[in-house]
Amino acid sequence: MKEFTHIKISKKPVPFFESTTLIEPPMETKPFPINVFPDVVKAYIEESTECLNLVPDFIGVGVLSAVASLIGNSYRIQIKKGWTERPILWLAIVGYSGIRKTPSLDAAILPLQKIDKSLYLQYCEELENHKSQLEAADQEKPLAKQLIVTDSTIEALIPILKQNPNGILYFKDELISWINDLTRYNRGSAEQQWLSLYSNQPIRLNRKTDDDNFRVDSPFANVLGGIQPGILSNLFEDGRGINGFTSRIAFSFPEPIKRKVSYTTMAPLVAEDYENFIHRFLHLQKAENNAGQIEPITLEFSYPAQDKFYEWNETFINQPINDPNTSEAIKSALSKMEALMPKLALIMQFIENVGNQQREPKVVEIDAVNKAIELTDYFYAHLLKVFREVGLKTSNVESRELLLLKSFSSQFLDGQSKEAAIKNLLADGFANFEISKALSVPKSSVHYWSKK
Repeated sequence: MKEFTHIKISKKPVPFFESTTLIEPPMETKPFPINVFPDVVKAYIEESTECLNLVPDFIGVGVLSAVASLIGNSYRIQIKKGWTERPILWLAIVGYSGIRKTPSLDAAILPLQKIDKSLYLQYCEELENHKSQLEAADQEKPLAKQLIVTDSTIEALIPILKQNPNGILYFKDELISWINDLTRYNRGSAEQQWLSLYSNQPIRLNRKTDDDNFRVDSPFANVLGGIQPGILSNLFEDGRGINGFTSRIAFSFPEPIKRKVSYTTMAPLVAEDYENFIHRFLHLQKAENNAGQIEPITLEFSYPAQDKFYEWNETFINQPINDPNTSEAIKSALSKMEALMPKLALIMQFIENVGNQQREPKVVEIDAVNKAIELTDYFYAHLLKVFREVGLKTSNVESRELLLLKSFSSQFLDGQSKEAAIKNLLADGFANFEISKALSVPKSSVHYWSKK
């Protein structure tokens, strides 16, 4: 039986985000397993890395996102009766500025960008024809078809999803702007709607006029973007680390690779082959009901694949979740990994069949499951690295805040004035902003008392 990558669990129960959440994370981050892809994709990743100094992990993640977005609502996998998953992925690449995050993702989704541009030009042409024929007949306004959305509030996104029933890719160069959008107006509402999107649950937009009311029964929106390590903690703030929002994100956080001068250029045929590979997913068979809505075609595991899934599920998911010493952060992450793996298996099966110019698959085979396990192991290892980057910092801040409050309360009960207690805290090495945040005191007041 395969040994799956896991953390070493603490011998005592731990809260959600204390430093003991991660005891012994992997010392070396797993490289992206590009061997899961067919030769045409591997060649494109290797050439892009060699010729353009791009990051193979980030391109690989982008390829997964591109294929998943083109499959969209058309197919789903049934793990068992009552449990199905569609290939909805929230993927985040993590790296410092200058590591070439954006060029790497652009290389992966370039074919989608070209298709999206073509759809836009087609819409513009149809719209001009519509305007010219308004007087001649009562023509319906053409629908704005698109594959990629780069800037949209959730309110604006719902009508787009209505017009694009197979789904879209929500691509944000900097994912922090996605998080900022959640908090711009009504944080709770926007966040809950995105959680509904991830689960492919019906979503509705209600406005004063009937023309502005929308309901999307099976919304499909993948998310892809980059973020810098220094602001990773923003993803876990405002309860997102506890309510499962951040746990739905699969991270790629590779070690920096050394840049070098390259005198070679990518062979045109390599890029052309990759573009043709992606284009094959545009023409997947789709089933529609009488209302013109997409009805997903359901695939199941083959018997060997199903056995492999249950073996993995018991070892990788159930055993650590059932361990009372496993932290809540890890349990939350594992519960989402349980759904991620069959999604990846579905995607890998399509890559195997459609990418190699075969017919659409009828079942998900064991080879696709093995590749999905390898990818899930990769994303789990990189999640641990994110936890190490964020969790230790978070626990340090929380611990200092508790020490600060305990010291302040003790001095206050001993008869010290508020001003004197704060001066003592400053003398003990607590910073102005720490005291201000913990005691809800203006920074200017803390600064004033420090000078007295």
